Amino acid sequence: MKRMAFLLFTFLSLQVVAEENLMTTNVEKTVTAHIGSIACGTSLGFLKTPKQILHIPSDIKPREMYLVPWQGDLGCYGGTGSYQGHIALVMLLKNQRAIVIESDILQREALREINREFLTGHIDLSNNQLRIKSATAKIPAHIPADWFHYYIDMSLTADEHRFALNKKQSVGNE
Repeated sequence: MKRMAFLLFTFLSLQVVAEENLMTTNVEKTVTAHIGSIACGTSLGFLKTPKQILHIPSDIKPREMYLVPWQGDLGCYGGTGSYQGHIALVMLLKNQRAIVIESDILQREALREINREFLTGHIDLSNNQLRIKSATAKIPAHIPADWFHYYIDMSLTADEHRFALNKKQSVGNE
């Protein structure tokens, strides 16, 4: 009986992992296709950071929400400073189909203070707050000056998706 329970638990655990991998793969494929159609020189992740797909704990059911950092030249302008970091907001529907709700949440007016040219590192997500790292730019050289952590409050409901800059904390020069 214990062996049967162990086998059942193992099977169900593997099934959950397989479902999570399928969801992440669907999100990744959808975002990759989407950003390839709206930007040039794209890749998932930020500078010196591997790709990252963040699941957002949510009460919006049956939909699952994800944030996916990416970088590229949005609009294919090809100029100095046009290659930047972005964060896509993605919804996974109950049929496992992913749709991009927003190509870049950082284009919102409330988040314009964040310099997208120097976004770097992993995004941290806890208690409906997102933490990202970026730097101010030395003009005209487009090199990083002072580095900051930006804390963004999130409020996601079925009707609206709100993001607001809560705090900017200096982490010095690097």
